[in-house]
Amino acid sequence: MAALRPRTLVELGAGSADKTRLLLDAMVDAENGEAYVPIDVSADFLDDTANRLREEYPTLGIEPVVGDIADPLELDPHLPAPAVIAFLGSTIGNFDADGATQLLRNVASAMRPGDHFLLGADLRKNPAIIEAAYNDAQGVTAEFNLNVLRVLNRDLGADFDLAKFEHRAFYDRALHRIEMHLVSTDD
Repeated sequence: MAALRPRTLVELGAGSADKTRLLLDAMVDAENGEAYVPIDVSADFLDDTANRLREEYPTLGIEPVVGDIADPLELDPHLPAPAVIAFLGSTIGNFDADGATQLLRNVASAMRPGDHFLLGADLRKNPAIIEAAYNDAQGVTAEFNLNVLRVLNRDLGADFDLAKFEHRAFYDRALHRIEMHLVSTDD
């Protein structure tokens, strides 16, 4: 961050912004950061994240944007330049080739002269380790996936019986990615 001296950090799929804090700390330490624009599809979660970050980084303007990272990236043209657009984690691996290409085109179209792009990608790991992580003994990932059914029940009046679904995660060796499924145990 000291070398790039971005005035704005834009993050695609920000979520809780846990990883982002390293970059935000570096921007603040370099005394050049002015704005952080977290982009995520979940408005409530994004709002909670933005409120926490405003407390942690009072010198940064935190400007959340609700949006799907697969859609064209439309940034405020008045954001302080230059910017670093970051896509952290390894989420790019969740896209098929066409989807990843389109996402990268969307980013390129939104960039201005002097901007930079930071892409996080995962190295290939032992499939057994990845499967164990996504089939964790505490059931955290299973609960995350079952929450989809809870939301459908609550918001759309569905009547899924969560006890009749199982979480299954497996590594697809052909596509080099983890897949997570909810499988019905009943007709």
